[in-house]
Amino acid sequence: MKVNIKILKGTRFEIEVKLEDTVADVKKNIEIVQGPDVYPSARQILIHQGKVLKDDTTMEENEVSDNSSIVIMLSNMPPIPVAAHLLSLLHPPQILHLIFLRSPELHHRQL
Repeated sequence: MKVNIKILKGTRFEIEVKLEDTVADVKKNIEIVQGPDVYPSARQILIHQGKVLKDDTTMEENEVSDNSSIVIMLSNMPPIPVAAHLLSLLHPPQILHLIFLRSPELHHRQL
């Protein structure tokens, strides 16, 4: 069945999916069709009928049918392996500083 993938900028494209495809399968399909530099599957967030789709659920479970529309967004965070690698390059004081800068609740505390 065909599904419309809507991009927040207003454009859209179609992909072919099966009811038994998982959300992870669909994300990989989008990555292949659009390119890993444009839509890396690890950063995709898919939304159908106002609900964020979980990777281990199927199109059928999410009530996706022929000509349904799915909104795609990209998370700002890099995939976990990349983030872990970047953190491994930092020395402990830099990691603490990074955590301090990224955590608003820590800005008001004294270290």
